[in-house]
Parts: sequence; C-alpha cells; structure tokens
Amino acid sequence: MPPGSALLDAPNTQKWLGKLNPSAYIYSWTHPDPCMDYLQKKVLALVEQAQRVQANPIETFFHVKALPLAANGQDMCVSCAVKGYGVDVVLPHLTES
Repeated sequence: MPPGSALLDAPNTQKWLGKLNPSAYIYSWTHPDPCMDYLQKKVLALVEQAQRVQANPIETFFHVKALPLAANGQDMCVSCAVKGYGVDVVLPHLTES
C-alpha cells in the first residue's frame, strides 16, 4: 500500500501495518486473519505458475475462484466453469511480477 493511501487512516492500522519500504514506495502489511495471508500466497503461486506455462487465462481465473471456495468447504468444478464460460477470447495478460 503506498504512502498517502486512505487505508492508512483506518481504525486499528497499527495492528496490520508494517514498515515503509522507501525504494518500493509501499508499506508492508498483514491481514488480521492469517488465513487470508495463506490464501493470498496460494493465489500468487497459482497465478505465477499459470504465467510461467502460459495457461489459459479463463481457466486460471476459475482456478483462482476455486481457492477461496475450497477454503470455505465448497467444491467448484473448474472444467465445468470453463466449459460453461462460452467462446474463448484472447485476453490481455497482466502481472505484477
């Protein structure tokens, strides 16, 4: 989160806000619920792997969607979702890496 973000004025900021990294111009932070940080790491790993192998972005989207559902005890058929999506279209690829 960058300096000047409105989130810095949120209540209880000191509980989750880390140090400022001046070279990256962001504050580090951790979610109050450790499960969310764990989920974020799983999503990041999934997306990075998909990027490396140039996976279908629609399939990647549904794999990402399935992660929080699974964490909540819900199943999702990714192949069913992809099939039900319709015609494949070329989508731009975005990355923070």
